[in-house]
This record gives sequence, structure tokens and C-alpha cells, in this order.
Amino acid sequence: MPTNKRTITAVDGILRFTQNDRYTRHPERSLPAGRQVKDPSAFSTMTLKNDGGEILKEIRRCHTIVSLINKIIKIICILRLKFYNVDMSGHSKWAQIKHKKALTDAKKSKNFSKLAAAISIAAKEKGPDPDKNPKLRLAIEKARSFNMPTANIERAIQKGAGSTEADQLEELTFEAYGPNGHPILILAITDNRNRTLAEIKHILTKYEGKLGTSGSVLWMFEQKGKIVLKNNTLNDKQELQLIELGVDNIVQEDENVIVYVQPDALFNFQQKIKDLGFEIEETSFEFIPKNTEIISEEEKKIYEKLFEELDDQEEVKDIYSTIEF
Repeated sequence: MPTNKRTITAVDGILRFTQNDRYTRHPERSLPAGRQVKDPSAFSTMTLKNDGGEILKEIRRCHTIVSLINKIIKIICILRLKFYNVDMSGHSKWAQIKHKKALTDAKKSKNFSKLAAAISIAAKEKGPDPDKNPKLRLAIEKARSFNMPTANIERAIQKGAGSTEADQLEELTFEAYGPNGHPILILAITDNRNRTLAEIKHILTKYEGKLGTSGSVLWMFEQKGKIVLKNNTLNDKQELQLIELGVDNIVQEDENVIVYVQPDALFNFQQKIKDLGFEIEETSFEFIPKNTEIISEEEKKIYEKLFEELDDQEEVKDIYSTIEF
């Protein structure tokens, strides 16, 4: 007599079944001879004519194992992210210091000029409609977070979309080294490349720093999409929701939770995170150092002064470094 063969395997968390026996939905009703099983999922509600109960037990056992593995993977993801937070949180402290100073000091007009330049160059590159220009939408959102008047925003859009002044605007990335050779990235928007270059070079020299050659520093950073949540903490359920979306990292800062994603997926993640019910405070692109450096408190004070002086330049948009503040 031929021997009935039944095989149950689990591949990538999916149960797969192979057998050459006939089956019935009910023990008392039999299908025609030769009828083959075409839908493996049917096994969850069908009883095999021979040893069906044992196979169903095996199916349930495999399903339990797969569910347990998935839970373990999620727990590992949470632990990995919590551990990684320690490594990532330090590098962005300067950005927080700069943001707070911009909201409280007496130099708001200079900050508005920087924000307007970012809006103008975004409108110049991809057009004046923020619904069709994500970069412009991002620049407008940032300007509003600094309480920039709507009239100023509209003027900046118009300037970028149609004026001859916008033709001279360009974005520049300066690769540099500060005191004791720590890498720095300086992003600027300017209508006069030579003037901006001379000003930045002068400040760096003052602090015993220097400009680097093209490619000397940029490789030490990677660009990420950054989403700052209004939450100051997350529970395990919320962390799992973000992990299941596929975010790169979740960082707990002093007052906010920051989510990092791939830059080309930033706006897609922004919408998905909103759909989950999270409130977003700020969205931006940021350069993250691949490795950070711990320096002395004395050096930190020198770098803070250097960064403040660089940031006082109207053309300087952002400053990134490998230093942990």
C-alpha cells in the first residue's frame, strides 16, 4: 500500500504544508478521490481523514512558536533602540542650545533672515507651492515654529519663485576642523560665495581651526530625516508602533522624543506617525556623525564660543560636529 506523507514546515514565519492524502471538512463526509489541497490555510479549519488531530496540534504549536519569536524580536528591537539612544543623544545638544537661544535672544531679525533664505532657495529649486514642494513645506514649518510672521514667509516665497535675487542664492557645505582637529560641517545659504568663504575661514582661524578639502569631513556623517515628537516619553506600546513602521532610531532627549528615518522617506514617515496619533513639533534633515567624540569641559566651552560665532553669521544655516555636548 502507498504510504501517506504529510510535511509541515515553517519558513520565514509562514507555515507551509505538503501532503498527498485526501481530506474532508467533516469526518463523516469525504471528497472525491484524487482531490488535492490547493489552499494551505484551509488546514486551520479542516480535519484530515488520517491523523488530522495530530496535524492540527502541530500547526497550533508552530503558530505559538512563531508568535513567541516575533515577540522576542520586538523586545530586542526596543532594547537595541534604548541602548543606541545613549550613543546618539549627545551630538544634537548644540542644536537644542541654538534653538533655545534663537527664541530668547535679541537677534530674531537675523534668525528670520536665515529662515527666509531657506524658504527662498526651496521655492527657487522646486516651485512656490508647498503642497508640491516638500522642502519648501519643511522650511515654512520651521519658520512658523520660530513665530516668523506670515507676511515675511510669503515675501520669501515670492522672492525665491520669481526675482533675480534668487538666481544668486546657493547652498554651500563647508568641511572644516575645529580646535584640536575635531570635524565640523557648516551649511550656508549665500548670494556671495567668496564673501561667505572668507568670513567662515576668518572665524575658524581665530579659534585655531581650518577649512578642509572636499570630502575630508562629509564621509564622517550620514544624513537622516529627523522628526521631533511633542511627547517627552514613550510607553512600550508607542515604541512598538514606531518600530513596526520601520524607523531607524528613537532617541530620548531632555524634553522630547526624536525619531530618525531615511531622508528620502521623511515625509512619508511624517504622515504615518501623525496617523498613529502622535503630535509632531518639528521635522528636518540632519547630518548625524557616524562616531562621536568625548572632549573635556574646557574644550566644550571653546567649541560653544566657536559655534556661536559661526551661527551669528547671517549666511550660516546649520552646524554639525562629532562632539558630544
